[in-house]
Amino acid sequence: MADSSEQEGHESCNRFSAQKRTIEKIAAEYGSTETRVARGYHSMLDKLGVEIYSQAVHFALELIQNADDASYTRLQPSQVPYLAFEAKKNLIHVRCNEDGFSTEDVEALCDVDQSTKSATNAIGKKGIGFKSVFKVCDKVQIGSNGFQLEFDKSNGPFGMVKPKWREFPEWLKNQKETLMRLTLSPDEILTDIYEDFENLEPSVLLFLRNIEKICMYTPDFQRIITCKDRKGSVTTITTETAWFRDEESDIEEVEYVIVKHPPEGSIPEVVLAFPRSVDGEFKTQQVYNFLPISDYGFKFIIQADFHLTSSREAIDESSKWNQALRDAIPAAFLSAVHYFNGSEDNSLTWIQFLPAPSTLRGLFSSMDEDVDDHLKEEKVLFSQKGSLMKPSCLIYVSQKFRLRGRWPVPLQFQGRYTLSTRYDRSDITALKRLGVKQLNEAMFVAALKRLGLDEWSGIHWHEDLAEILLKINTEHLLDVPLISVGRLQITWLTAREIKGKPVYFKEDLGDDQIPEGIKLRFVSIEASRSEHRHELFAKLGVKPFDEIAVCEAIQRVLGDPSSQPSIEIAVSQTKYLFQRRDKFDESNIRFWSVVENRSGAIFSGHSRMVWAKGSDLYFDDPRESPYPITRLLGSMSGIQFLHPDYLQEESAINMREWMNWLIERQLAVIPRATSKGLVYGNWTSSAEFRYFVQNATTRCLCKVFQKHWAYYKLHLHVISELVQQRLGQRIFPTRHLGSVALSLGMPSSCGEFLDVRVSVENEENYHMLQCFGLITEANARFYLKILRYHRESSSALALGLIHKTYSLLQHCSDVSQTRNAFKKEKLIAVEIKHVAHPRIRWFKSDECFWSELSCLRFNSGLSGYYTDCEKFFRNTLGISDVATIQQIVVDLENLAGTNDLKFIRENVKPITFRLSTLMRRAKEDRFESHIITLRENATLKELKIYPVVGAGGKTSKVVSGQKFTSDSLLFVPDRPDLYELFRDKVQLLDFSPNDVHEIWPLIESFPSARLLSTEVRKSLSYRGERNLQQAMTEDYRQKHDCILRCIRHYLPSHDAEVDGSLHQKLKRIKVYEVENIDYVQWLEEKAPRSGNANGSSDLSVSTQEAIATVKTSGDVILRQDQERFTIHMTKNKSLRRKAVCHSIPERLVAELGLPGEAKGLIAPVLELDPSLSSDVLDEKGIARLPGTVFAPLNPNRTAPPSNSSRLYDSEDLATPSFGSTSREQITSASWESSRLEISRTCSNAAERSGAPRQLVIRQLHPVGTGSRPARTPSSQRSQLFRDVSKGPSPTPLSPPSRLSSPQRLATSSDLSSTDEDVDIRTGPTKLLNSILLCARQSSRDSVDLICTQTTTIPSTPPTLSDDPPSRYPHSTIGFLGELFVVEFLSQFLPRFTPDQNWTSRLRKRAEACPGYENIGSYEEAEVSDITYVDEEGEFVRWLQRLGYNLPPAWPERSMTFHIEVKTTVRGALAPFIMSAGQIEHAKRWTQQSSLASASPEGDSQSCYLIMRVYGILNLDRDMRIYMDPYALIQQGLLEQKARQYSITAQKLSPDDEDGEGAELTGSETESEGDTGNDLEAEAWLSSQGDEHA
Repeated sequence: MADSSEQEGHESCNRFSAQKRTIEKIAAEYGSTETRVARGYHSMLDKLGVEIYSQAVHFALELIQNADDASYTRLQPSQVPYLAFEAKKNLIHVRCNEDGFSTEDVEALCDVDQSTKSATNAIGKKGIGFKSVFKVCDKVQIGSNGFQLEFDKSNGPFGMVKPKWREFPEWLKNQKETLMRLTLSPDEILTDIYEDFENLEPSVLLFLRNIEKICMYTPDFQRIITCKDRKGSVTTITTETAWFRDEESDIEEVEYVIVKHPPEGSIPEVVLAFPRSVDGEFKTQQVYNFLPISDYGFKFIIQADFHLTSSREAIDESSKWNQALRDAIPAAFLSAVHYFNGSEDNSLTWIQFLPAPSTLRGLFSSMDEDVDDHLKEEKVLFSQKGSLMKPSCLIYVSQKFRLRGRWPVPLQFQGRYTLSTRYDRSDITALKRLGVKQLNEAMFVAALKRLGLDEWSGIHWHEDLAEILLKINTEHLLDVPLISVGRLQITWLTAREIKGKPVYFKEDLGDDQIPEGIKLRFVSIEASRSEHRHELFAKLGVKPFDEIAVCEAIQRVLGDPSSQPSIEIAVSQTKYLFQRRDKFDESNIRFWSVVENRSGAIFSGHSRMVWAKGSDLYFDDPRESPYPITRLLGSMSGIQFLHPDYLQEESAINMREWMNWLIERQLAVIPRATSKGLVYGNWTSSAEFRYFVQNATTRCLCKVFQKHWAYYKLHLHVISELVQQRLGQRIFPTRHLGSVALSLGMPSSCGEFLDVRVSVENEENYHMLQCFGLITEANARFYLKILRYHRESSSALALGLIHKTYSLLQHCSDVSQTRNAFKKEKLIAVEIKHVAHPRIRWFKSDECFWSELSCLRFNSGLSGYYTDCEKFFRNTLGISDVATIQQIVVDLENLAGTNDLKFIRENVKPITFRLSTLMRRAKEDRFESHIITLRENATLKELKIYPVVGAGGKTSKVVSGQKFTSDSLLFVPDRPDLYELFRDKVQLLDFSPNDVHEIWPLIESFPSARLLSTEVRKSLSYRGERNLQQAMTEDYRQKHDCILRCIRHYLPSHDAEVDGSLHQKLKRIKVYEVENIDYVQWLEEKAPRSGNANGSSDLSVSTQEAIATVKTSGDVILRQDQERFTIHMTKNKSLRRKAVCHSIPERLVAELGLPGEAKGLIAPVLELDPSLSSDVLDEKGIARLPGTVFAPLNPNRTAPPSNSSRLYDSEDLATPSFGSTSREQITSASWESSRLEISRTCSNAAERSGAPRQLVIRQLHPVGTGSRPARTPSSQRSQLFRDVSKGPSPTPLSPPSRLSSPQRLATSSDLSSTDEDVDIRTGPTKLLNSILLCARQSSRDSVDLICTQTTTIPSTPPTLSDDPPSRYPHSTIGFLGELFVVEFLSQFLPRFTPDQNWTSRLRKRAEACPGYENIGSYEEAEVSDITYVDEEGEFVRWLQRLGYNLPPAWPERSMTFHIEVKTTVRGALAPFIMSAGQIEHAKRWTQQSSLASASPEGDSQSCYLIMRVYGILNLDRDMRIYMDPYALIQQGLLEQKARQYSITAQKLSPDDEDGEGAELTGSETESEGDTGNDLEAEAWLSSQGDEHA
């Protein structure tokens, strides 16, 4: 045994050695480009790179194909060819029980397009199918028939064809099956392969030659597909599936009917496979070329030898071979139809497989038409008799025309036979495509008409027909004679024929109950007794015979205008209807009427009878006494009255109910209110009603309306106007209204009362008469009538009664009527007292106002007359509180009408002041009530109300606004300086410049008025030699960038060339000092045409045409030429100060062409030190110039040295000095002293120029010492500051405790870290960490509070010279202070959140702080840095604890605190900046009652305060509170100096320094010097934005 074993092993080794040598040989051949590679290189690149499947999982089909092409000669009879896939992790094992690989197979596998398969017996032929495995794996290991080789695609492009010997594990070496091991690519998703294994169609085995079983094993399930009886006409495929996780299994078995169409010529065999379904539902199947190709929309499987694309995923549509195969499919389907029709079980199922046009695609998109064309000409459908016939010869009868599945009516359908009833209704759509007609109702009815009906056709036949006809729409049966009428002689009628003359079913009803004159028709007795015919006839309109039928017959007689039965028959039939009124209700009947003769005698022998409608008739009702209708309308011609025979009493008739029934039939007993007109169906008042209203007495009218109000109120919209014309809008004379009217001064005999005699006890029954305009109660209309009476009587003594009427009117509920009346009519009485003869004048509501306005002379407000009626005039009438423009214009009209010069002069100013105030408010706030109209503007121009003062200073006349023209010699004094110069020289409007300012909106409405400011021409020239001012010249030149920024801000459209020119001129600017400047101003007779009227300095202008001339001393001349700007400034000190603060900015703005408001920006830029000018512009949001870096100036810089000759050219050096001071003697010290002097006097100039002011605050008048502990020495603070700025803390900045869970804050040891490696992005971490830590640990009860009650100013430690300065921008310092205060307040204030209460635009920078990431920017208008509504009073209580005495009303209110944060680097006494807007807010919300009166917009529920943060960059930073800063300014604790507020404490000890509290002027700023790593913090903080601090 051992020898045998050794021998077998030796043979195996030899065999494996031979096979290994084969593999090595093939691999070696790839090393030479002359053999195998040359033969297949190009083919491999083309086919492997392009034609391998686009879907990676298609590899399984290729392996199935290869397995089916293999040989299976070694299998035992009990074995079947199979292929198994086993997937596990990233491996797939493929096993097949084939014979095994030969050497030729291996060589073909290692090549491309070199397949060893037979061209006729194999499915695959290209030799590239195996390469599809490389779509899912990089490495394939194969073991078969002793061959053990491996392909590795990762080795390069030849890895798919270059083999490598790779032995399998020992337990796999002796396997007799072919084994493949696929190592999946890392990017491949194994679950996709599992899903495709699970969805593999079982029909894949239908057309394989060898493989009968496919097994798929995965960790989740196993699936086995088996094929049985492949060679028969019916093939069964079984699928067994087991799911391991759910422990479930399923067996599915599908049968396919295989129909083979034999080859025709060169076209090979086409096979069709039809699946059998239990539920009759079929899904679309794929087209096969032995293996599935794609789904083209067929419900059956097509197998043919199609030519495929290289990817085997689609049929090549361009192939003529494939087109020929496609054309053979209709014949193949026809063969299948014949097969099905020959099989009893499957004869009808083929219809379900007809190709549907909606699902077909690609090559087979028109296959439905081709198949239909083949079937239409063949006998493929069964008729009802069981024979096969063409579809075009058949008609389908639906269930609608069948009875219990049978076809009882033998109708002929013009040559078509009935389709077999075995076809299902779901097949009708497909059958119609083939040409089968479907029977419809129209076809059925047409066939029925051709057949004809005969009673003798059989009772059962008619019954069945009726049952079918009940299913048909009645509209199709209207013209078919189906209704049999008569007894002995039958007449066939249609439903349309009986609509006018009804037919009834015969019922037993006594003939004595049918009134005379009625004829009826009945259906035949047989039809009445037939159930379905009875139902059909009822559907067609045959009615049951009963009393209702008799009533309908009577209605047809009485409703026919041409019938005119006798009076006896008409009365009897009418009373028959009345007696059955509970069963039948019909009002469209006629009556016999009697029309009076011309003599007016009713019912006389000469009367004539008319057959008329009830809506045209009247009759007397005894209940209408004493005003029956014959009394009201008896004398009117053409009135028709009911024939008296209708009103004869009978025992069987209740006359009251009979008359009510007649009234319901539209007969009338009172005059009808309306009748329908002939035009457009409009309703108008009837002729009878108009006759009644015109001829009846007022008492009769009121009585009839009162009794029949329920009827007449329905027609008020038609009759009210007619009745109002008759009755008039008068007062109904009740006793109550008469007494009230008499008490208000209007007697009942005045003609406003209606002449009606009505008993007192019935007065309340006539309130409805107010609908006709009568006044029946003391309402608004009643009191308005009294006011109109007094207005017409014009009695001056009635003012008291009028006042009483207003008092009563204000309690009336009809507000809208009252308001409209006062708007349309003049119903408000006002006594005019300012004229010689006082009298009452009447006004409309929109001409009046409430509050008394003393300036008006003719309508000074209603409050002076009707104080107790304010609710009525203000709320009810909507009268405005103050006078409007329209009302003031009316007063001015009355003023002009007096023609009294003295009276006009005394009163015109206050009136025009008020008018201009409203016009100004309308322009600013867009109040509609204050908008002046074109008519009012024209009126103001025409009124002679404008006084004129002559050369003597006396008012000489009044003129109209039309005199203010460009050609007149009348000027408007709009400037004080010009007014003083020319007041005695020309005619001026008799208004001071201040008055002109007050009425400026009115002056603007006269666009051609000659203003002194625009009409005065002027000329500037200097005398003597000029001296160059070196300090000012250098100062202005250093500010050229700031000035250019201002220009770009106001004129952004400047191009680069203009900017460059201005830039060079500003850099070369020169300032000269001259001895004197002559300033000449004059007025001319005609308005100047050129632009040198205002602001010109042209020396060549002549004053020969002047009508008035003034010469004064000037201060500044500013000119520009091609090279530079030149400034000449006088030596006069008083004028010099004005020149610096006012004239130079003004002239520069005018020369640059900037708007006037630019002066407020350029003035501080020119005044301040260059180191502050750029910061001022930054804080105001003025954009910097592109590409310009503004580095901080040297803080130690003073005035330039006197020998800075580089600033001056030879022309300057050659100019002799003027005066006693030479150029060399103008030192920097003298310039700084001049600057300080100028800063103290520029406040008034800023106010005159309208420039916005910036204020620096300092504290004054310290009167004691505080109890604050001593601060850390300066040296220690400086060291701590350096430690903070060195770098980041070891721990990141923690978020606020209220926002997230607290983290560890930095300690003092963290802050003193000496780590030198600092990242610029984290440089400020320690600084922010220190600020937040200090804010959270600060005691809220140790904050200093300064208010008007303060008697002691707390002391602060001095700021030493080594105190570290800061290079941060002011906005950055401001942000740090705001962050400190926000974090501090959030520790104890309820409902305080940064999101809601931090109302500054700087808050966006906090997004970098933990806990503030989502705070976002503040988009609303900024009023203060922090806004807090103290709903719970916690903030108020805190202020109390700090020592603030609360105003009495504070504890009862919910106060709103507007907190402005002011931050500095240095100590508490360092100056800080306030803007003009902040000063205005402080003034608005001051808490001092004496000061609040100066601010009309003050709000007592709001408070403004300053939280002053100092030493922000130090570890001992702190703050104090300034309550009510505006009050502190007025009290003297705060001082306003020029553009600055300064707060400074008195020296408390010799150690205190003055430098800390020094005024912020010159080059002194808070941003001085540089300290260590502050540059890093500045870079980070600046990146967060640089908004205004």
